[in-house]
Amino acid sequence: MAVDGRALRWAAAALALLAAGCGGWRSTAQDNLPEPRQARIAVGHSYVPAAPRGHFAVATAHPAATHAAVAALRKGGSAVDAVVAASLVLSVATPQSTGIGGGGFAVVAPPGAAARAFDFRETAPAATQVADYLDGSGRLVAERSQHHGLAVGVPGYVAGLWTLHQRWGRRPWAEVCEPAAALAEAGVEVTPQLAGAIEVMWPALDGAARLVFGRNGIPLHAGELLRWPGKASTLRAIARQGPGAFYAGPVAQDIARAVQDAGGKLTETDLQRYAVRELEPLRGEVFGHLALTMPPPSAGGAQLLAMAEWFGPWQAKAGGTYAQDPALAHHALAEAMRRSFVLRLAYSSDSEAPPATLDAIYPAAARAALRDGFDPTRAGKSADLRAATTGKRLESHDNTSHVSVVDGDGLAVASTHTVNLLLGSGIVAPHSGVLLNNEMDDFSYSDRDSNAFGLAASLGNRPTPGARPVSSMTPTILMRGPTSNPQGPWLVIGSPGGPRIATAVTQVIFRVAYTGWSLADAVGGARVHHQAFPDEAWIETGPQGDAMARQLQAFGHAVARKSAWCNVQAVLLQHGADGTHQWLAVSDPRGEGLAAAR
Repeated sequence: MAVDGRALRWAAAALALLAAGCGGWRSTAQDNLPEPRQARIAVGHSYVPAAPRGHFAVATAHPAATHAAVAALRKGGSAVDAVVAASLVLSVATPQSTGIGGGGFAVVAPPGAAARAFDFRETAPAATQVADYLDGSGRLVAERSQHHGLAVGVPGYVAGLWTLHQRWGRRPWAEVCEPAAALAEAGVEVTPQLAGAIEVMWPALDGAARLVFGRNGIPLHAGELLRWPGKASTLRAIARQGPGAFYAGPVAQDIARAVQDAGGKLTETDLQRYAVRELEPLRGEVFGHLALTMPPPSAGGAQLLAMAEWFGPWQAKAGGTYAQDPALAHHALAEAMRRSFVLRLAYSSDSEAPPATLDAIYPAAARAALRDGFDPTRAGKSADLRAATTGKRLESHDNTSHVSVVDGDGLAVASTHTVNLLLGSGIVAPHSGVLLNNEMDDFSYSDRDSNAFGLAASLGNRPTPGARPVSSMTPTILMRGPTSNPQGPWLVIGSPGGPRIATAVTQVIFRVAYTGWSLADAVGGARVHHQAFPDEAWIETGPQGDAMARQLQAFGHAVARKSAWCNVQAVLLQHGADGTHQWLAVSDPRGEGLAAAR
């Protein structure tokens, strides 16, 4: 067994109780790698499909979370137990990305049963009014939707994890909550990425947040311990009492008071009324595989299906193959991304009864018009595509987290969760220690404004009481075998990254399923992103990105270079020539995570 020493140092403060449960799996991690990037990859033992019991694969964004997930699995827990344990640990160890004061989505594919999707996205408080966020000229005041009491949506994180556990958990709820509580109490070592987030966001943090993320009035630095006693107490209350300890009583009072003191309108009643939505997953074919992904209010799932739909006809139109012509592949990727955002901005919205088919979300005629307008020789123009499709013409950082797990019974879970921007709203409820989200920034308040990710206004994404903002999160499970008769999970994947989530997930799937790249290369390779507005292709810096930029510029794309983005966590079932299978787990080298497989 080889385990990255730095990862163990990060986890050691509170995971001694789990050490006995972390043997029997292999992982490697390398840092500061030259191009091409290499992913942190773990390889499970081969097994025959008829006897998979005891095998598993896990990928998370922090070593402590992976250790907690592995410990739950080795105690006989399910993939859901592992996801709950890992997600709660992530809320302590990576508060820049996720937390119990936020929300998320999950797609679950149980063996021999129907797949389900769960929406535990934050909701707008009952007293929400668009006018509260606008100035006298009708323009969005970004401070109010980002670092203000008005920025806070009603959190769904705890309710979502509880709902999953009630359905598929095998280990006691208190047991899977304990690693996170122990970590918050004993302290977790601040990683470089968390330290950077604290430094950047320090001016926006309120007094209670500065007490958590600073020492003697100075932001915590990498290597120092983040101790969070208030949150430890809250996590232990949740462990004992379930979600009622969060949504009512002293914790709910503390949250509501903190939001109102910061100028917001969230109330205890908003918290008490929060409800998780259980949904039909959005289904569609993606490069020969059945994809199970999130329906609205996620836009990412529909974007993924729309992008995949265009590649075959476009390749035929180009008269070549993407594997043989990387430049054409990158051009097609950029154009598919551009078009998917044109659809998103025109049609994506929240819905009490979200549709489970692509046709019901993005009209077939609109998708066909965008498909047929592809020119294999040159770049299109976003404004023209938007006008042709809808008759209208409109002119950060990674701060979400994802967990991918498959257990020995074949139960697969893809769960993405967030507090939105780095360290959310910067508001901490002082007694309970809950860091609160700023998910209200994901709504569209004015046709003239974009959100913190530079995403243009989405016509159906206005905030109303109880509404859930359109999201980019794209937790996805691809099944193996023909789409008419899927045989179990093949690829479980998701990522943080705001609007770049859907494009990163699609790009990794394209590389693995369509062009035959290894999972490690597909995750580690340089990325392109196009969100229609601004009308430019974003390409990661570095030698791989240099070549991609030259290729796209030759097609007439405007190109902007950006620092690395997203933090993909993926699990893949690899087929052997001898009929055996092997689980692979990959944690993106852009992050600080860890993969494990057995």
